[in-house]
Amino acid sequence: MDKAISNIVIALIFSAVALYGFGAFSHKDLPYATVRYDGGHQVVGVILKQHSYSEVEFSSNGETFTTGDISEIIDYLDEAEAEVGVDVFDYIKDHGGNAVIEGEVGVFFDGTLSSFQLTIDKFHFSSDDQDLSSEVVKNALREIERKIKNDFEAHANSALTYNKAPQEL
Repeated sequence: MDKAISNIVIALIFSAVALYGFGAFSHKDLPYATVRYDGGHQVVGVILKQHSYSEVEFSSNGETFTTGDISEIIDYLDEAEAEVGVDVFDYIKDHGGNAVIEGEVGVFFDGTLSSFQLTIDKFHFSSDDQDLSSEVVKNALREIERKIKNDFEAHANSALTYNKAPQEL
């Protein structure tokens, strides 16, 4: 009799663990996301996709040379340096210009109700403000990109709140 009871207890424990593993005891999903940011919030609905993003512009004296994400700007600097044969920032300064690279990084949310870009950080490099070289800027951009790609989920999670779908409220 004791063996039968112990078998039943073991079976109940295994069943409970299996049910827990399949999510039978979890709270009902709260699928509708709201992004909270400085100055407000945006309901995005069910998040279909989220990822890090970067938007960067490289210009001089009001003329934009190129725009793109960090990788595209680094590639452009490499190509420009190969074309002119010297450091791009030195070349621009020697020709009376001020090289400027500025941009932002953050998290992009694509939801069923709307899409939203949450800016996490902005940056600005100017040859007037600093003694810049292409290598210094490219290394700084790589570090910015590495950081946002490693940390975007933490930033996203801290900015999101979840609710039930409107018809469930």
